[in-house]
Amino acid sequence: MIIHKLSEIHDMGGIRYVIMDGTSLSTIINFYDNSFGYDDFERIRFLMPWIVEFSFDELGNCVDIKRHSV
Repeated sequence: MIIHKLSEIHDMGGIRYVIMDGTSLSTIINFYDNSFGYDDFERIRFLMPWIVEFSFDELGNCVDIKRHSV
C-alpha cells in the first residue's frame, strides 16, 4: 500500500519530501533494495531524523538510493 501511494505521487510529478516513521521508511528501502534488512533497521533506529533520497528514471524505476545522516 505504501509503495503504491508513493508510485501515485511520483506519477503526479515527483516526490519533494515525505515524512514517516523509521519502520515505514525501512519497508520502502527494502522494497527497492532487498539487501536492506533488520540489522540495517536496527542501525538507523537512533539516527532520526534521517533523510533518504530516492532517484527514479522516467519509467518510475528506482535507480539510486542515497542515505543522509542529519
